[in-house]
Amino acid sequence: MPSDAGKYDFEVDPHNRNSTYGLICERIPEGSAVLDIGCSSGNLGVALERARGCRVVGIDVDEDAVGVARSRGIEAYVADLTRQPAETVVGERRFDVIVLADVLEHLSAPASLLAPAAALLNPGGRVLCSFPNITHIDVQLMLAQDQWRIQPTGILDETHLRFFTEANFTELAFRCGYEVVAVERVVLPPLGTEVLEYGRALNLDGGEQETLQTISQRANPNSLVYQYVFELRPAPERGQAVVEVLSRVGYTPSAKTQDGRLDVIVRTIEGRLHYLQDALYSLAGLTYPRVRAIVCVDSSPQTYADQVEELASHLDGLLDVAVTVVPPHQSERGRPLNWGLEQASGEFVSFLDDDDVYYPSFGDTLIGCLRERPEVTVAYGVGQVVRGEAAPWGFRALSHVKRYDEPFDRAHLFVENYIPINTLVVRREPVRRAGIHFDETLPIYEDWAFLRELAARFEFCFVDSLVSEYRLRTDGSNAVPEGSEERWERTGAQVRQRYSGQAVRVPAHELADLYERARELDRRVRELDRANGEEIAALRAELGSVRELNHRLLNSRSWRLTRPVRRITGSSLPEDG
Repeated sequence: MPSDAGKYDFEVDPHNRNSTYGLICERIPEGSAVLDIGCSSGNLGVALERARGCRVVGIDVDEDAVGVARSRGIEAYVADLTRQPAETVVGERRFDVIVLADVLEHLSAPASLLAPAAALLNPGGRVLCSFPNITHIDVQLMLAQDQWRIQPTGILDETHLRFFTEANFTELAFRCGYEVVAVERVVLPPLGTEVLEYGRALNLDGGEQETLQTISQRANPNSLVYQYVFELRPAPERGQAVVEVLSRVGYTPSAKTQDGRLDVIVRTIEGRLHYLQDALYSLAGLTYPRVRAIVCVDSSPQTYADQVEELASHLDGLLDVAVTVVPPHQSERGRPLNWGLEQASGEFVSFLDDDDVYYPSFGDTLIGCLRERPEVTVAYGVGQVVRGEAAPWGFRALSHVKRYDEPFDRAHLFVENYIPINTLVVRREPVRRAGIHFDETLPIYEDWAFLRELAARFEFCFVDSLVSEYRLRTDGSNAVPEGSEERWERTGAQVRQRYSGQAVRVPAHELADLYERARELDRRVRELDRANGEEIAALRAELGSVRELNHRLLNSRSWRLTRPVRRITGSSLPEDG
């Protein structure tokens, strides 16, 4: 809650749809019970009471501003809700609408205020949040001139601790247990905000300004958005996520709450720092609240490990990163993954190569499946293969090639690998107790061997949702080298032979499915044999007819009489020679 909210003390026009307060007023039903957190001098509360007949309670940390609000007839209280529960202020009262107008960007941990707000709502209640858009074109122009200057008010207010876009605020709302009902926008044109002097310094004429606006909106459709107003609805189905995010920002979780952390094992080697950066930033963008990256630096000099440590430092506050150097070894690709498993202590574990990325919903989707199905140990989703090229900043996508989206089939998995390692989450403790590790003697297919070990003992669950991206570079540096197909086939056969004698836990329903599939395949083979036999007999009969017809033609009187003509015209057949 801003401590100097009084500097935003201006009149509220409830009918102005291109103003934050106008949009907020429009979305509040008449006669609503409203809690205005960060009420300042009560301007919004007065407008709501007069224009919408609402009953407003205001809270702010600024004692002077609260005094002004009270003088205007608003029931207002002095309190800092980042330090004390709202119930100590409002008691048992509940509200139809809670307003957080330009408040969350002033907090170091906005989730600590947003997440608990849902408990203060009546059934069907809503939370309305407004905040400035950090990607407005005027800010882009300022950055283009190598400037970042705070302002007394506005987008770059000197008291702002967090900066939001539409995407990252949506993720915040999701983590705090909400669903986005609606998004409204206040629009200001280029050179129309408080940071316009940086744009004016470019001395753009009208045509140049129009071109700039066109290019900017092509890259970012929200580049003219000055303020957002989000309407949020509590989503009780994400209650566990709310407990976890509150724990992350300092609240004490329930004693029944499990650890819940996802440890992501990332293996990397020298020369791939720019790819690793994309991978780690994708982890920082996960909507799942408890994530730790365990970066295993393998077969690389200490200088590369130092570079990875420096990269991790830039993610401080965004992602928990543990950098560990894999001791020298003579093993194959499975060693860094096993090393990461030994360092892991979270309830869940997943795996990511340094040149691939997760999508934001990865953790929520797959761990949500494991939460719903306690009998399942491995959950996996859809992996997208994207072809692209190396760029100075990492990876430039060019085309989407294919998707790995096959539902679980234990028998199929023992024949070939169809589950990419970057699409799955496993429960760590059952895997640890079973002593399952990656096969360090295999030069490739170490992930397939690991999956076969898991499938021999545990249940899998496929979630038909896109969760990760396998990046295939056009220079072939991470593709299967041409001419190496024999190596893959040889190693694949080695995996099948090595694990062929392994006892496999196959549920009764899978055995029944295998039996029915075998019967169906046998039926289809018999039908094909029968059809092929009939087709061959028909072809033989047709061939006999053609031969008979050809014999009659060549021995006919007309064919003999026209032989000289065919020789002259050059159309004679071998039989004419």
